[in-house]
Amino acid sequence: MKKYWLFILIIIQPLLDIIAFWTADENGTIAGYIRLIILIGTILYLLIKKYRDKRLWITFALCFIVFGGHLINSFRCGYLSFPRDISYVVHVAYMPVMALFFVFEIDNKDLVSQVIKGILVNAAIVVGVILVSYFTNTFTFTYGEGLGISGWVTMDNRCAHSDILAILCIFITYFTLREDRSWLSIVLPVCVFALLYTNGTRACYFTLVALSACFSLFLIIRSLLFHEKLKKTYIVFICSMTVVLLASYFAYPYSARAAEEEYKRSHFSTVEKDFVEKMDALGYDIYNMSLEEKMDDPVVHEELRTYYNAFCWGGIPQIVQNFDLDTIIYKYGGTINSSTLGDTRLMKQMYASLIMDTKDFGTHLFGFEIACLGSDMVVDMENDWYSILFYYGYVGLAGYILLIVFFLGRIVLTLKRDFKNNLTDFNFTLLFAFIISLGLAYFSGAILRRPNVSIYFSLILGLLYYETDNNRSRIQC
Repeated sequence: MKKYWLFILIIIQPLLDIIAFWTADENGTIAGYIRLIILIGTILYLLIKKYRDKRLWITFALCFIVFGGHLINSFRCGYLSFPRDISYVVHVAYMPVMALFFVFEIDNKDLVSQVIKGILVNAAIVVGVILVSYFTNTFTFTYGEGLGISGWVTMDNRCAHSDILAILCIFITYFTLREDRSWLSIVLPVCVFALLYTNGTRACYFTLVALSACFSLFLIIRSLLFHEKLKKTYIVFICSMTVVLLASYFAYPYSARAAEEEYKRSHFSTVEKDFVEKMDALGYDIYNMSLEEKMDDPVVHEELRTYYNAFCWGGIPQIVQNFDLDTIIYKYGGTINSSTLGDTRLMKQMYASLIMDTKDFGTHLFGFEIACLGSDMVVDMENDWYSILFYYGYVGLAGYILLIVFFLGRIVLTLKRDFKNNLTDFNFTLLFAFIISLGLAYFSGAILRRPNVSIYFSLILGLLYYETDNNRSRIQC
């Protein structure tokens, strides 16, 4: 335990997700309580062992400003549900606390090796679970219409699972390059394609395309920059990834993601077409009317309210229960585009934005509690960046932007110090994983707010910090 504690901490993560699947109930999961114990233990460890390190107090001060400011402001405004909000704060605070822990603890190449091995073991576990769940017909569909395969994953954890899968596939790709074997350069890219394609989320498909294109481009550009001949295994890898990229393009129309989009597009386009035809019959060219014209004409105004009302009740009923339809129409700019109005993710953002419009300056700075959206978690936003903005305000968003700028600055300084020796497969993998994770935070709401995913982002930050430490001798991994 003393020697391999980090490896063990990593490989229990997919096991906790499995436990969560089989023990889920309305009161939470055993896995959730285990992660809470890990968080508390981590904080105590940092306070006892690292209390003299100024990095600890700087990070804790920033966390207090963001989360403490949010809690204080929520008390000022009058809490709707303090227990629910503090639970949410704990989930969000998990990432920065664990990132700080890994920054402190990952300080030698043996621990770096443990992290890589742990992530690769997790990839093997996840693949095994997906296969077993598929053949035993115990898997969860990625989408409610019976599309996509997510393995042993709770229904509210499907987006989190796709993010984990995306990150694991990045490191599988790195492992392919590191092992330097031609047969792996063929087999593993195919496995990556199968894992991401069958999951079917936008996050997985985005990662698949970026992964298959960027790693090959990196090898080619590095070879040209340094006038190095590509190894045979690299050529095989580039060919395999090119095939994967082409397969991603040609197979997309048959994917779960495409089927999900087509299902929504077909339904909503019919609704929009019927509305336009109805307005045409009444003598109105609705597409060429301005917002003011729509709201000033009593006939169009009433029809538009009915049109919006149907979308709201079919998407997020809370928005129409708490705000007048005219307010909602103005928020959307009076659009009749069915794809826009039928986008539940966007409607959640609009709902949160409408709530924020009613708040004072203090709440704009520190955000409002999630209970302001309603008692049902279905209203929780599906995008990390908007969630941070609305739940923790401008201060919270600034804190996360500061974190990104800090790491980007370290990366730039490291490359400036020794560009050639730092442009390794491993460092490119970390940079790619870092950027992809930030992108996944836009496509989903799990990278920054769900401990089972955010721990991987924390590990990436810990590895990046180690690799960009310019005050030590370089250790190639």
